[in-house]
Amino acid sequence: MLTKELLALDSVDPEGRLDIRQARRDGVRQVQTILEALEQLDERPTAPASIPSMEGDSLPQKDEPSMMVTENIEASREIS
Repeated sequence: MLTKELLALDSVDPEGRLDIRQARRDGVRQVQTILEALEQLDERPTAPASIPSMEGDSLPQKDEPSMMVTENIEASREIS
């Protein structure tokens, strides 16, 4: 999806207009920044699964979102 955006930006012909050239350049930088952030998330070491203790800690219930899902949602919001 982001690659398609880069290809679309590459096909823009600024026809000598500085404002179009700058907007294209800004768009390319924005897509590259998002791609770099996604690559860093992919390279992050995953935390080992912890064993829940018997003192009030519990596994997420059936309809309760896990922390991992919540973190992924928050990360995707930051990126977009």
